Amino acid sequence: MKNEVNHRNLLLARESRGITQKTMAEAIEGLNQGNLSKMEKGVLPVSEEMIDRVAKYLDYPVSFFYKESQSRKLNSFFYRKRVTMPNRELTMLEARFDTARIAIDELLDSVEIPEFDLPSISTFSGITPKEVARRTRLFLGIQKGPIENFVKTIERHGIIVIFLEDAPEKFFGVTMFTNKAVPVIFINGDKSGDNKRFTLGHELGHLVMHLREDVYSLDEKDMDKEADAFSSEFNMPEQECRGDLLNVKYKDLPTIKMYWKLSKAAICYKAKEMGMLGDSQYRYYMMQLSKSGQRKKETEYIDIDDPSLLRKIVKVHLEDLEYSKKELESLTGLSDNDLETILPQTKLVRPKIRILRNWD
Repeated sequence: MKNEVNHRNLLLARESRGITQKTMAEAIEGLNQGNLSKMEKGVLPVSEEMIDRVAKYLDYPVSFFYKESQSRKLNSFFYRKRVTMPNRELTMLEARFDTARIAIDELLDSVEIPEFDLPSISTFSGITPKEVARRTRLFLGIQKGPIENFVKTIERHGIIVIFLEDAPEKFFGVTMFTNKAVPVIFINGDKSGDNKRFTLGHELGHLVMHLREDVYSLDEKDMDKEADAFSSEFNMPEQECRGDLLNVKYKDLPTIKMYWKLSKAAICYKAKEMGMLGDSQYRYYMMQLSKSGQRKKETEYIDIDDPSLLRKIVKVHLEDLEYSKKELESLTGLSDNDLETILPQTKLVRPKIRILRNWD
């Protein structure tokens, strides 16, 4: 453990809980807002006694405050719906992303995962996002038709996917790299399966087309449009769905949705884009979805496979490396509760049955 508290992590821990300086200073004995502000800026040193109090109040292991921070590049992440998100929610989310990235890099010191090998395909040369999506499906070995085991397919190529629990409603997805250059896609775990599929395709599009390119001069809205076009084609290839969308009727949408596993709204947009729906017909279908409340939540349930790569990494530590639950918290810098928000439906106890390290 380092001898000095990392003041950036002091700020990060507080922001991840959505707590103001004033509230935290009033809650912790021997702390005032002026001193806390100086501690978070690295101007004032933090005693061991004080960091113990802070760790207990914020529900973080003491080890977190001594860990290396995660760096952020300007082009390291993109949000769907970021602009409409309140600043406080945005700050809290970004802090949660960074604490998760710190934990992932710590875990990967002892465990090897599949190499990230997706090609970087720029649209600068005139290649369309649709063509990029087709090439990406080919590279991933995806068969014709809807994508089965979407999450597992991309995790095999070294991408960590996290369905983030308790995320704000306006958050859909984001893509980031850790300091060790491991790509992580965060998806709102409370969204529907069809929404997750489209968002995952959207973030994959950013990862393939934008995040490893010099995109500083590009407009973010244009990049989002490209990522949407990528996701639409990646999930529902034009050549394969043409017959399904020919003369499409409103009553046909549920059947098409259940096969392609995308929302009816996304299917309508795809049909309009392909010229299968006129503008007035498209508006009518969307109006019908709005009237029935399906612009917010559609009636049919679409499944998607759960992320498993990070869960397996944790299991290797608990089983093969024989970490205790307390040691795992100290290693990752995350409390039991925080670990469960990025590993939903997983009880962090040492398994009684040994498992093989098989990333498939």
